[in-house]
Amino acid sequence: MAKIVLAMATTHGPQLHTTVEQWQLRVKADKTRKHPFRDGLYGFDELVEMRRTEGLDARSSMDMQKSYHSRCHAAMEKLADKWEPQAPRSP
Repeated sequence: MAKIVLAMATTHGPQLHTTVEQWQLRVKADKTRKHPFRDGLYGFDELVEMRRTEGLDARSSMDMQKSYHSRCHAAMEKLADKWEPQAPRSP
């Protein structure tokens, strides 16, 4: 019988498999749909207005996005390091 020795989870978001420069390609799609936030659904521009005090401009800068990208990939490397010794093997 199989034995569970490790459980892992991660997002499957585009940030993990695209370059930072490609992240901006999401903006067009994001502007065309509603997004859940707190207790409702809002358009992109509504959310920008609602969250104007959160410093999203600075957090969305290319420098910050490069930092997020690096952190995501560092975290994925940590997961890979934990996975490798536990990876399924053929008998």
